[in-house]
Amino acid sequence: MGGLEQACAEQGAGRPPVPSLDMWANLLRVLTPAGIDRRELPAAVRLSKRAVRTRVSTAVRHRWVEEVATGRGEGIVRLTPQGCKLAARWEDLLRAAEHSWQARVGLPQAGKLRASLENLVAAFPLEHPHYPASYGPADASITGGNGVDWKPVYRTGENSTLDLPVSALVSQSLVALAMDYEELSPVAFSLSSTVIRQIATKGRRLLELGRSPGVSALIRHGFIRTSGHGGQQIAYLTHRGLDVHRAYEDRVLTVENRWRRQFGSERIAALLCALEEVQRSLRQAG
Repeated sequence: MGGLEQACAEQGAGRPPVPSLDMWANLLRVLTPAGIDRRELPAAVRLSKRAVRTRVSTAVRHRWVEEVATGRGEGIVRLTPQGCKLAARWEDLLRAAEHSWQARVGLPQAGKLRASLENLVAAFPLEHPHYPASYGPADASITGGNGVDWKPVYRTGENSTLDLPVSALVSQSLVALAMDYEELSPVAFSLSSTVIRQIATKGRRLLELGRSPGVSALIRHGFIRTSGHGGQQIAYLTHRGLDVHRAYEDRVLTVENRWRRQFGSERIAALLCALEEVQRSLRQAG
């Protein structure tokens, strides 16, 4: 996912006035000049109402979209003229980014990965967002610990993966993995993998972990403790954090084994093989 996002950034994504991959995949791609009922947006992008509100507010501020009232408590969200131009540009940008990424990893490896992802994602019972996104700014889980804003969107049709960009296929797989992992863990998959797993027994500088709401939540809920002041603060795992660290690989393996039973061992083996070939190609390329 990081490699695909980097390829988009190299094409200009995320640099004003061009929206990021997150903004495109999780909002702008489903909008038109005619607009969409704002109540239908969460299902259209497969996100929580809270996550959609955050993105709509950002897009309105950048004048990519506008909200238009159509009645009491009702309204639509539509692309502005500027948003229409950027949406058209984004389609070309995404196509160029994917071609760049394919060349980087190798066309045979990219093709094999895409085929294995299509095969797996088509078997998922639920549709998932086209870019990994949490329930809300203060809740890094996918569906929300105590949330009511997220509603599942069931997959329909056999061709639900056709013509999707590779980034969307990777995202749907990651989100499905995260949802199953989070049934087993008190800490969201994203924070378990990018924060908890990155803190060694001797600790790590807090600044290196970033000042995200997720890190603050881990401190507040007793998974991380800090020592020191200012830029010299060191983050340490508490007993609760160490438990998450130690159980991470077993929980991921539990999900993998569940997927083998649910979706078939051949599907999972094909995906793992394709991922290994992509990683090997990237290492060889330096």
